[in-house]
Order: sequence, then C-alpha cells, then structure tokens
Amino acid sequence: MRNLTMVLLVWATCGWQQQSEVRITVRAMPQVAGTTFTLGEIAEIVCRDSSMQKRLSSLEIGAAPLHGLTRRLGLNDVTVRLRGIGIDLKTTTIVFPPGVKVGRLAVEVVPDELVSAARVALELARAGQQNEVAIEPVLSGIRLFVPPGKREYVAGAPSGSLDKGSVTVPVSVLVDGKPTKTIDIAFNLTPLVTAIVPIRTIEAGSEISASDVSESQVGAPAVGEPITDLVNIVGKKARVRLTAGKPILASAVISPPLITSGSAVTVLSIVGALRIEAKGIAKQAGAAGEKIAVQLAASTKLIRCIVIDSTTVRVEAP
Repeated sequence: MRNLTMVLLVWATCGWQQQSEVRITVRAMPQVAGTTFTLGEIAEIVCRDSSMQKRLSSLEIGAAPLHGLTRRLGLNDVTVRLRGIGIDLKTTTIVFPPGVKVGRLAVEVVPDELVSAARVALELARAGQQNEVAIEPVLSGIRLFVPPGKREYVAGAPSGSLDKGSVTVPVSVLVDGKPTKTIDIAFNLTPLVTAIVPIRTIEAGSEISASDVSESQVGAPAVGEPITDLVNIVGKKARVRLTAGKPILASAVISPPLITSGSAVTVLSIVGALRIEAKGIAKQAGAAGEKIAVQLAASTKLIRCIVIDSTTVRVEAP
C-alpha cells in the first residue's frame, strides 16, 4: 500500500502521461457547501464510462469543516474511499497537489447587523420603562460565518435587568428561511446624565477651549464624577487622552499652574486674628488650591503652602 501511494504521488509530481481508465485531479483549495463533501466537489474527474463518472462524482469523501474554516485532506483519504467501492487504483491516475485544504463556503456576518437587530428587540422590551438609559453594545471580537444565501435576523427576548446593568439578547441568523446559528449580543444599560464631552479627541497635555467640548446626554460612567458645567473645564488641560463623545471626568483634567517654580511669592500666615506676610520663592509649580513647597526669603527652610492666586500662597495649617 505504501509503495502504491508513493507511485501515485510520483505520477502527480512528475507529470507522467499514462493511458488509464480514470483520471482524478484534486484541486488544491476546493470549496464545499454541505456538512460532508463528495469527490466531485473537490476534483475534476475524467472517465470514459459516464455511469462510472457519475458514481465517482457522488462518492462521499469526508466531513466538511465548519463555515469559514478549512480542513486538511490527504491522498489516503481519497484512495481509501475509492478502494471501498472497488476502484482499481492500477488503472486510475490521481493528481494530488501537496497541502490540499478543503474549505466550507461561508459569508461573514457583519457584527453591526446583529447589534441592530438586538437593539430593536431591547428597545421594544423597554417600552414600558420610566427611566432613560444609554444602550451600549459590548462586542468582544464577534466573528460569525454562515452559508451563502438570503440572511434574516430574528431577535429573542432580552435576558437581564431592563432598568440598568447588563442584558443579553439572543439573535438567530436565518439563511434562505432556515435557522443556522444563534448568538447572544450583550449590552450595558446606564442611566443618562448631562455631561461635558469632547467634540473631537483631545490629546493629553492639551489645553481645553469652549470649541473643543459640548454638553450632551450620555450614559453615566461606572467610576468617577463627570464634569457637568463648561465653567469647570474651559482653560484646563487634559491629564489623559480624552475620547470624543465620552463624558469627561473631573479626575481627567488639571488646572494650569498659577505659579511656576522659581516665582517670587507672598507667603501669608493667618493665626486667629493675626495676619503675617513674608517673601518667598516657589520651589514647585501649582494651580489654585494645590499644595507646593516654598522657601522663605530669610531662611533655607521649605514650608508647605496652598496656592491662592498667581502671586500669593498661604501656609498650610499644621
């Protein structure tokens, strides 16, 4: 058997011409449609006997891979099936290229189509809810392959809280009216809040102007306090990269420094009704309300002070 296989392979690679009753030429990357495949789907068959050719074409070779995937096929997979129906391999020429892979005909479903069907079902299910929420899909690398044909999407009843939190919606994909696959689409429901959002992406370190942001209704962030007033953000700098359309958290921005390191400042100390002023040098930059190190002019000692304005700091209470 091993010798026979080697002979068949030599015929395929060397291209020997030989008179034979049957010639089978297997394609390197055939595509099949069903759950199993036949010899006729993966090879060209030349045979003088038309009834024999029909019989060979309908010979089942093996199981097809899942939609969108491939499976390797060996020469032995074909010869075993041929011997099983009594084919004489001595009078059969098989051209079998190396590395044959059988693929399953498939179309990749666009995730947005699944999400759209699921969202409609979720919004209908929430029709009786009093609270307004932001509905955000949770997509984790969805890749779904189905057979070619006319596709329809049928969404089932949502599972989970319709008020807030996580909810999933099953979506079935029908091809030519027949169910093929069902997948759960997940969403996060968050209460709507009015917050300041970037109109465009703002890079870390950039100063924020009124033209960079707008007021919008968005889903409340899970962590952190969103900024709700333009007064609290214009003129500040982005601490991190701010994504367009996402609420800006108070922790994501910083005020520009009123005092720079090396600036001369007035150091103010208030104890009860007693008010004392002294001269000093700022050793750190700081915005209003921030604590910085200041060196008194008459001393080398550093003290902690709170920035009041561009020229004044107050000694931090012990």
